[in-house]
Amino acid sequence: MSHWAADTVFLAATNFLTGTLGFFYRLVLSKHLGSEGMGVYQQALAFFSTAITVITAGIPLSISKLVAENHTKNASKNANILVSAFVLTTVFSLFAAAFLIGLSHILHLRLLLIILPASIFVGYSSVMKGYFFGIENTAPVRWSNISESVFRVLLGSFIVSTNMLVQFEEKTRGAVSALTMGEFISLSLLFMFFTRSADVYRLYKKTITLKHIKEILAIAIPISLSQIINSVSLSVEALLVPKGLVISGLSSLEALATYGKTTGMALPLLF
Repeated sequence: MSHWAADTVFLAATNFLTGTLGFFYRLVLSKHLGSEGMGVYQQALAFFSTAITVITAGIPLSISKLVAENHTKNASKNANILVSAFVLTTVFSLFAAAFLIGLSHILHLRLLLIILPASIFVGYSSVMKGYFFGIENTAPVRWSNISESVFRVLLGSFIVSTNMLVQFEEKTRGAVSALTMGEFISLSLLFMFFTRSADVYRLYKKTITLKHIKEILAIAIPISLSQIINSVSLSVEALLVPKGLVISGLSSLEALATYGKTTGMALPLLF
């Protein structure tokens, strides 16, 4: 079996494993959070998805392409591209942070402040994942994905099932905290692999130029447009559906419960 074919099989197996863990984790959350808690959790995930899209904005694929093109012939350029990508991610993270902080005040949803670091962790992780895909070394990506899923599921299941937390709001905050910690574990593991793999780039002077930023954005922007539209539609749905249910005559908790049953319990069984 060729190296490319083996990587494809391993990545598919990793995605299957993490998807299976995620499915059973949903069952645990549904049991312990209840429909109201799942409604709040799903709202937070919708806004989290939008924040991630804003931060990553197609950067992983552009990094993968550019790194692959220069991996064997121009390591100096790769060093500059990576630095530029991290700077872009930092800038986009500021916009995502403003988005989540603003929503947390408008909706009185403190969960978004807990999930904010996770979105930033995902942003930096995506740059390193793009790098590893570019050099055709997917092992760090696989291990980081598995570690994140296992840690999130174990910690989240423990938190939501403990008798110390009674209110669904407390358990929901615990589940979101587990998500944030899982992304931190993933970032830490990727960083460990990255510092070893990219150690050669320390030999080169690193500069951030408009040329490198344009190269990254030229690939990232066309790719990210559809992703941004889809993620924004999820956030709009998370805002409007519960409010529409309240207008139809349901109480706020009943509206959240209905939204949670639909998006957190029913739809995951179909997709």
